[in-house]
Amino acid sequence: ECGDLYLAPGPGGTAGLGLLDIVTGAGRLIVIDAIRIDDTPGSIYRFTGEDMSLYLPAPTSVHEVEFLDVLSMADLMGQRPPVTFITVVPEKYDTMEVRISDRITSRFPDVERLLLDELAALSVIPVRRAVCTS
Repeated sequence: ECGDLYLAPGPGGTAGLGLLDIVTGAGRLIVIDAIRIDDTPGSIYRFTGEDMSLYLPAPTSVHEVEFLDVLSMADLMGQRPPVTFITVVPEKYDTMEVRISDRITSRFPDVERLLLDELAALSVIPVRRAVCTS
């Protein structure tokens, strides 16, 4: 946590209602995840919560349903923050494989650039820090 900036990396889509406190406590939410749509693997989409309700089909994966349920509950509570999604189309949806494919990994710099653009629009300037390995 850094002032009113809270970074919560991790398997958010599988945390279900455990995310409700984070979502309702956020002033702004940026979600980075996979999206299941009919497009070329590695395609990147950026959209807002409002866009999602207007243009996207109904949820088609457990990740989407659980997180959308959390957003809906926050909305019912009157505590849903503005949300931006940055998503990547994965190569496989129906696998239990944990490894991320090279094609998707090659898109990480583009996702990072979109994230940095979102943060800059919020006047947040991330600082890279050295990581101690010893």
